[in-house]
Amino acid sequence: MKRCGFHRREASGGFTLIELLIVVAIIAILAAIAVPNFLEAQVRSKVSRTKADMRTIATGMESYFVDYNSYPLPDHGFVGRCFTLSTPVAYLTTVGFLDPFCVGLESRPEFSYAGWATGTYGYICYSRKWAGVWSAPADPATGQPWYQEGATLRSWGPDQMYDAADLWPFYYNHPTAPMYTAETPPHTHWMDWLYDPTNGTKSRGDILRVVGNLECPQTAN
Repeated sequence: MKRCGFHRREASGGFTLIELLIVVAIIAILAAIAVPNFLEAQVRSKVSRTKADMRTIATGMESYFVDYNSYPLPDHGFVGRCFTLSTPVAYLTTVGFLDPFCVGLESRPEFSYAGWATGTYGYICYSRKWAGVWSAPADPATGQPWYQEGATLRSWGPDQMYDAADLWPFYYNHPTAPMYTAETPPHTHWMDWLYDPTNGTKSRGDILRVVGNLECPQTAN
């Protein structure tokens, strides 16, 4: 009798197959909830860093504008193109700002474009001062080049795609203008150019900050 009781107690101390399956199912459910939240937190962190970088850069550019009545030389890459913000006068302690959403994309063909090989924030200056450096889009009403004292800073955003948001100021002011490039989204899809977290953390669109007098929504405040 004692021997049988011993065996019963020993058997009752283990887990049944159903109990193990329930535990595995619970762990799987918790993992399914936790992993996406962790990835979402990473994206939100990069978005916050991008907006903070752009805020810092914009502050330095406004100080530069006070002294020179223009923003730095326009180009599509910020790092190395706006070195005048750090020397000889240190409006910024460094121009070494890299777009966190460019990491690992160096092999993409889009990075063959000027300045993107270093994974920098996009930068376009719409100032008349640099008319000989870049080709401004023409005002469809007058046929004359469109200039305005302002600039755009752009990040690729969580979708890691170039959505042409830095071209928005021109189309925002001239909605009847033809598309600048074949890759530019249709006028009716303007909101798709800009990143909006309310559409989901991974939604499409670039993160954009506008500096100066450009008539364009500021999304990276």
